[in-house]
Amino acid sequence: MKLLLEPIQVHSVQGEPRRLDWRGRTWPVEEILDHWIWRGRWWMDADLTGQTRHYFRLRSRGATLEIYASGADWVLSRVWD
Repeated sequence: MKLLLEPIQVHSVQGEPRRLDWRGRTWPVEEILDHWIWRGRWWMDADLTGQTRHYFRLRSRGATLEIYASGADWVLSRVWD
């Protein structure tokens, strides 16, 4: 597993990723393996405006990728190859 935290371009349909553009390559989403929502450290801070992230674990080109959306921005979080 590699921790990357790199910005990426994501083409989505109704909020679900269908294709990623990363480092000059296109990564078609073959399968969404998991989806969850992270709402921040609610136990530490009552004001978590803008802290929500929508995570997806997916498979593309033989690799497993973890991405998340925070507002309009997408980030490639981790890669397992």
